[in-house]
Order: sequence, then C-alpha cells, then structure tokens
Amino acid sequence: SYSQHATRCFLGPVHTREMVAKLAAVGAPHETFEDPSELGHYIYWRPECWRRAFEHLAGKIRNPRPRHVRYTTYSLRHAGAYWAAIEAIETWGAPASFEARCEDGGRIALTTTNAAALSLCPPPEWAGPDGTFAVTWNGAAARTLKPGADGKILLDDRQAAPAGVVRKTRQLCGPAADVFNFPFVVVRGTAGTEAENAVNADLAARFAEDWRLYAEGEARILADHEVTDAVIRDYGLVLVGLPESNTVLGRIAGRLPLRLSRERIELPDGKSFPTAGHGLLMTCPNPLRPDRYVLVYAGLPWGESCGRNHKFDRIPDYIVFARDPLPTMETNRFLAAGLFDGNWRYDPTLADFATAPPAPPAVPDPAVRP
Repeated sequence: SYSQHATRCFLGPVHTREMVAKLAAVGAPHETFEDPSELGHYIYWRPECWRRAFEHLAGKIRNPRPRHVRYTTYSLRHAGAYWAAIEAIETWGAPASFEARCEDGGRIALTTTNAAALSLCPPPEWAGPDGTFAVTWNGAAARTLKPGADGKILLDDRQAAPAGVVRKTRQLCGPAADVFNFPFVVVRGTAGTEAENAVNADLAARFAEDWRLYAEGEARILADHEVTDAVIRDYGLVLVGLPESNTVLGRIAGRLPLRLSRERIELPDGKSFPTAGHGLLMTCPNPLRPDRYVLVYAGLPWGESCGRNHKFDRIPDYIVFARDPLPTMETNRFLAAGLFDGNWRYDPTLADFATAPPAPPAVPDPAVRP
C-alpha cells in the first residue's frame, strides 16, 4: 500500500501516521509520503499526487491467493478478502473478524470473533485428494466439507430464521447510505392534507437538490400514485411523508421496525417522540420486495448544516432528529439513533439517546373510574 497526506492539511497527518503504524505492526509492505504543498487537504488537485501513487504501485504485484488471510470489518458491505468472507455479524456496531489459514491436504484452520456465518472459496487445487476440505472453526472438531457447484463452502450455525424475518445480508445490510449503492427513486406522498402534501413536495425537492450537490446526479421523483409493481421490483424507494400522506408508506407501515404516524415516532420498547418538530430517517428492506431497500424520510429536512459532500455520510439505520445541528458534527442533533440487529429488528443495546426520551402518554386504566 501507499499513503500520502499533506502536512498542511487542516485534519493534520496524524490519521495517516496511525495507519502507517498499524501497517508496520503487522509487517505489511507499505510506503508513505507527507506532502508539504500549500494546497494542504487538496493536494489531489495536482497530478503529481496521483503520479507518485501510480508509479509506486505500478511495479508491484499482490499474491492473488494467499494461504493465510486475516480480516476485520464492521459491515457486510465489505465482507472479506481473497477466499474468505463473513456472511453474518452477530452484534452490529462491533467489529467482526476472521483469520483463515489453509495448509496442505485441504486443512483449513478458521478463527473468528463476532461472526455468525462465513463462506470460504479456496482454490480447488488446495483440497484433499477427494476434493474436500477439513475445516476447524474456533477449535471445534474438524468438519469434512466439499465446496458446492459455485466453489463455496458455507459455515452457518445459526438457527433457521423465523417465518417473515429478513436477515441482514451482504446485499442489504444498511446503513442509510447503502440505499444509494443501488437504483432508487424518490416517492413523495400526495394523499395527505394540502399542508402535508406541500411539506412532502418540498422535502422531496430538497432531497433531490442535496443529492445533486452530493453525488452530481439527478434523483427521479415520483408521486406515490405513480409507483407501479415494476417500480417496486426494480428500485429502492425513498419514501417521503407519513403513512397517512404517502400511500406506498401506508401499505407497509405496520411491517417496519419503527412506528410512524401523524402524532408520534415510536420505538418497540415504548419510547416515543412527537412527530411535530422532529425528523426521521429509517432504512430497512421493503416488505413488498425484500431484496430492495426503503428509506423513510419524514418531518424535518436532514443535514441543513452539513457540507454538501458529506450530507449522507453519517446516517445509521435510523435516526430521530431535531432541527438544530450538533456543532462538532454539523449533522442534526439526534434524539434516538442506532442500528437494527441482524434480523432488521430494533435492539435497544444498539441504540443511542442524546437525552432521555419523552415519556409516552399515559394510557388510562379502563378499570379505574374517575
């Protein structure tokens, strides 16, 4: 690897120095360069920055099939390297890692942390004489396994998912920005009051303008009544509005991890927030098409204080937010934010609360007469 950082960068080169130290600690071949250019953070505007990197790397060839692989990740979007990958993370928000080593005769020693399932795809010539591999996982007795037609060995000790449960996968794992790694359309609600429809139209237009500045692309906006079965099949949906004002969101609202209505944003453990004066962003699989995302966008606009090139960088699976920004982050102040678990369900241990959430409204006991 080759790294470079400007000594005059407003971030300072400390991050690159830390990275280089970690590379050195594991014996990884690397070189680094600290550029004294007056451009600072923007040294990549000059061709010599790129020339240094490509000239350094052009003569080097990586081993395409190392027998020893070590890898750590926080997301299934970046699941593995070479011939091994993590297919399920036990606890989201914590690092998941593996170390895999293949010896002669098809013997594979595998150690993992926070990984519930893995796939191995070792070259067939590494197998034993009968085409099988003897896999030892975290010291347990070796399993004799033969790759499938796709060349993969799947290790998965999880119980079968309950009916109707959609698991996080390498294809759909969140967080919110992962929606934009696939084709999507913006769906504005038109079924509410005149005021609600106007808010939805404004929020959809704001999103499209934010997207144009962030990604230099044009976001396609559809009215909810324009969403066909083909659109649901082919696109992720950014659903703008409330279940009462967006007919597509209304169809699926009861099957989403959090509850949303004109009155409140509710978490499954009873915590709730008034919808008025707050915003919600929430990502999960579309119940109408579980291999596609929905991103619910309701209430306040997100990221009015964010720089345009970081507008959608820091959104987790869900966030309930206020209008005012966090000074150090430039994002909106959050009330509740977090990741869903591996089954796309709310888990309070994966949630953060800026302050104690407001108490839910008292429910009168029908057995007690006033």
